[in-house]
Order: sequence, then C-alpha cells, then structure tokens
Amino acid sequence: MNVEIQEVDGKHFVVGKTFTIKEKLKDLGCKFDSEKKAWYTSKQSVANTIAATEFEEVEQSEDKDPTVSGAAKYKDRSYYVIWEGRTKNGKYMVKLITLDAKISFWAHIEPFEDKDLAVVTKRYESEQRLSELRKFVESGKSSRRSNRGTCIECGEWGDVGEQCQECHEGFFV
Repeated sequence: MNVEIQEVDGKHFVVGKTFTIKEKLKDLGCKFDSEKKAWYTSKQSVANTIAATEFEEVEQSEDKDPTVSGAAKYKDRSYYVIWEGRTKNGKYMVKLITLDAKISFWAHIEPFEDKDLAVVTKRYESEQRLSELRKFVESGKSSRRSNRGTCIECGEWGDVGEQCQECHEGFFV
C-alpha cells in the first residue's frame, strides 16, 4: 500500500489509507490533524522516509462472532452490546452489532450534544457468543412454526394450549 505526501504550509501530510499504519506513523513522530483528518510531520526527512516506504496492507479483522454482554435499543431497533464503558475521551458509549454481524457501530448512552441515545435493555449474566444467540433466535422461530410456546408462568417450553407439566399452573402460549 502506498501513501502520498502533500506539503501544505510547511507540514507534510500523509495522504491515502492510513488507518492500518497509524502506529507506524506515530512511531515516526507524526501527529494527527483532526480538522484535515490526516497524519502529518513537519520534518522533511520523516516525509521522505514515509514516501520511500512500501507499507504492507494490513487487513482489518472484524470479529464476526464477538462476545455479547447484553441487548440494546437504538432508534427503535434492536441490537446486541459488544462493548460498554467510558471511551478515552470520557464519553460513556456502547458498541452495538446486528444479529447477522453485518453492521456494528458506536452509540452514546448518556446525553451528548444532540446525539441519539442507545438504551441498554438487558445485561446477560454471562457473556454470550453472537453465533449462540443466532442459534437461540432461530430455534425460537422454528418452535413457533411447530406450534410450540412458552409457559406464561415459568417460561418452560411446550405445546401451545397445553398445561405446563413443570409448574402445573400456566399454559403454553
């Protein structure tokens, strides 16, 4: 992966896909310009080194079977919580993911500017793998198709309309 150097007002900006090499740029003494969203150096020698370097393209690996600690709602949609806590800049946030793991994103869970807030609706007693939750959801869908339901009193599974044999009080719905 090659990057280019562009000089602007005595600063040498590193232009291109730099996310995967940001640690190398930091090691070389580069700084990040948050307004221009680019790494830069003021030293010509560092700019020359970067320009002459053939950086390896590092493939970002997103965990497709992450550990899930709970469930959340964001903009009236359901997601799973894969991280919750304070970020480096002090904001309390969650990282949310869809059940199919195709979309993951960060959301605020305490007021910040005019941002929409995520609400954690459930915290699991022990962390779950997303693939296990997927299987659980699918088993629930297949049980509904096969006329099975849960007891309204104790939550056991059984045939819809029958009395629960576990608690002898509820019926399966």
